[in-house]
Amino acid sequence: MHAMITGHGGFYRRYCDDILFVVPNVEIRGQVLTRMRTMLTELGLVAHPDKTEPIEFTRRDDRLWASKTLNYLGFTFDGVNKRIRPASIARYYKKMRAGVSRARAIRYRVNVRENNRNWGPLRTRKLFILYSYLGRHNFLSYAFQAARIMNDDGIKRQVKAHWRRLLGEIED
Repeated sequence: MHAMITGHGGFYRRYCDDILFVVPNVEIRGQVLTRMRTMLTELGLVAHPDKTEPIEFTRRDDRLWASKTLNYLGFTFDGVNKRIRPASIARYYKKMRAGVSRARAIRYRVNVRENNRNWGPLRTRKLFILYSYLGRHNFLSYAFQAARIMNDDGIKRQVKAHWRRLLGEIED
């Protein structure tokens, strides 16, 4: 597939079961899709019909336009903007809420066990490392690194509210 696509001036990317073909025209796209389906059939595999979608990009007014948003490896691309999939960000916030709830539960168990009536603040060091820009190996460091590599500050804007949301969860 790589040789066929690059031979037509396109490019081919594959990561595990995610495959992306970029070809210069509709005729070649048809040939590539036919060849791909033939090869998959020979291997006893089938391309998922809901995940196999042609997206046309055209250049107009010195800008790239997409017929619909491309989703690939957790990112979206509309011809101009590269973003982290909204579902991934929602999952991050859900995990953050669950992490704060776990920290509260731990604080509750410790205080009940020690028969402590003055509960004090929630221990936040680990929460900050896991769910804020202060951590080095978390979803936010991934998002900031993606923004830098893709040279698109829109990704940073997607997670801009993380600190406010984390503090809001901690204060509740």
